[in-house]
Amino acid sequence: MHGPKPRSHAIKLQKKVRRLGLKIALSARTAEEKLLIFEDLEVPSHKTKNIVQYIRQMDDTKKVLLVDGGDIDKKLKLATQNLHYVNVLPSIGFNVYTVSSSMTPL
Repeated sequence: MHGPKPRSHAIKLQKKVRRLGLKIALSARTAEEKLLIFEDLEVPSHKTKNIVQYIRQMDDTKKVLLVDGGDIDKKLKLATQNLHYVNVLPSIGFNVYTVSSSMTPL
């Protein structure tokens, strides 16, 4: 009769609101000086030690987020897959949650 019915409880946000949230999150990271932007990040090889040396040069490396504008470079993906504190995303997966959960977005 009046039993439970499966339904989605998701709330859909407008694009304007999502963009505004992303702007605010990026502005907050910029104010904290925890945002680094590179035009072209070249990885010399697929070895993890190269990425580890590069990340250790930064101040705070508890969690690092790498966002690639196009397709993720195969060398970068292989070099970071064993590092639990490094998250590599394509630009399509970039959202407010990933910015706020990572300590240093690149």
